[in-house]
Amino acid sequence: MWPKPWASGPRHWLRVRSHSEPKKPGLMLAVVSGNQMLNFNNIGSVKGNHQKLTFAGNNYLDRPSFRLPKSANGRNLQIKGRIHSQSDSGVIYAHGDHQNGYAVYMSKGHLAFTTCVNGKNQTITTDAALTQAVDFEAGWNHKGTMVLKINKKLVGRHIEVGVLSMEPGESIQIGGDAIIPVASYDSPNGFSGTIENLTTKHPTGS
Repeated sequence: MWPKPWASGPRHWLRVRSHSEPKKPGLMLAVVSGNQMLNFNNIGSVKGNHQKLTFAGNNYLDRPSFRLPKSANGRNLQIKGRIHSQSDSGVIYAHGDHQNGYAVYMSKGHLAFTTCVNGKNQTITTDAALTQAVDFEAGWNHKGTMVLKINKKLVGRHIEVGVLSMEPGESIQIGGDAIIPVASYDSPNGFSGTIENLTTKHPTGS
C-alpha cells in the first residue's frame, strides 16, 4: 500500500498514515545536488544511500517543501543517474504537477521526460523499451529547451518549451509522484528498481 504524506508540526515534516497506525518517516537520505547534499524524508523505507537507492514500488523520498531548490525564472535543470527498472512504469524523479513541473519516469517500458509550463506539457520518450540498466540525463535549460539522453546519446530535443514563471506548487519526490501527477500517469506511480549516482543541478541561467 502506498503511504500518503501530509504536513504536520511547525517544521512541516511529512508523515505517513496507514490503515493500522500512523508511522513516521524513516531516517533521511541524501541526494547530490550541485556541490551539496539535499536531505529527503524517507517514506516507506527506501533502502540505500546517495550512491545507490532501491525502491519497491510503494516507497519514495520526499524533499521537505520549505527546503526546495529554485527551479523558476531561467534556471537550468539537469537530472542524471543510472537506473535499472524492474517494472514497465514508475516515477524516477518528479517536481510539481501538471500545471507547472517536470518528471522523469518509466512509461510502458520506455523512459520519458515531461515538462509542464502553465498547463502545457511536452514529453520526450525513448523509441525502444529499456531492457537493461542505462545511464540517463534529462535537461531543461534557461532558453526553454529540453533534452533527454540515454548512455550519452541524444534521444530527443524540444525547443521553445518555455521556462517556469513560478516555482512548482508541490515538492520533489524520488521514486514516485505522491499527490498530483506531473504527466499522464496515475499518482503515485511508484518506481521498482534501483537508481544509482542520482545527481541534480539547478544553476542560474546565463
